[in-house]
Amino acid sequence: EEYREIFEFAPEAIYRITREGKTLAVNPAGATLLGYDSPGEAIGVVNDWGRQVWSDPAERSAFIQVLEHRGEARSGLRQFRRKDGTLFWGIMSERKICGPDGKTLYYQGFLEDITLQKALEVDLGTKVRELHVLSEMNSALLHAKTEEELLSEYCRIVVVVGGYRMAWVGFAEEGPEKRIIPVAHYGQEDGYLKIIKVT
Repeated sequence: EEYREIFEFAPEAIYRITREGKTLAVNPAGATLLGYDSPGEAIGVVNDWGRQVWSDPAERSAFIQVLEHRGEARSGLRQFRRKDGTLFWGIMSERKICGPDGKTLYYQGFLEDITLQKALEVDLGTKVRELHVLSEMNSALLHAKTEEELLSEYCRIVVVVGGYRMAWVGFAEEGPEKRIIPVAHYGQEDGYLKIIKVT
């Protein structure tokens, strides 16, 4: 009863599956994480974890090879699939449970959802990159001798430091058409600036 309570109320997914990937048991957190209304539904529907839960069945096959050889395995950061097909980032840990004859009875595992941490990591990386771009632009402003040189350097920084494929700067004309004329660019322009008509 004590261990049943731990299983039922654990905040992370706990499960037991056959070597072939059929679900034998899953706790409520695991069913919810995988997009099912109840553990019973997940047990009845998920009979191939390699294809229904892992985003890449080949990765599951490699994981099982390690699991069979070492008795336990940890996936590292991977994408997994919910019932509706949406993907989430997670880390899976499993251990092999054997019978008296040494043959595999089932795998017991944990699946941790780290989608939020991954999103925060990506957001932080974006902000760091933006700050790096601004810092490089400030430095370019201090060292540029002409406006043309400054604008060209700004475009280069946006591409090289910011990670964009191409950047360009245009000036607005005063005429009735109010066209924007490209004056500097950097990156994979591929004739784009000759064909666009920006106002």
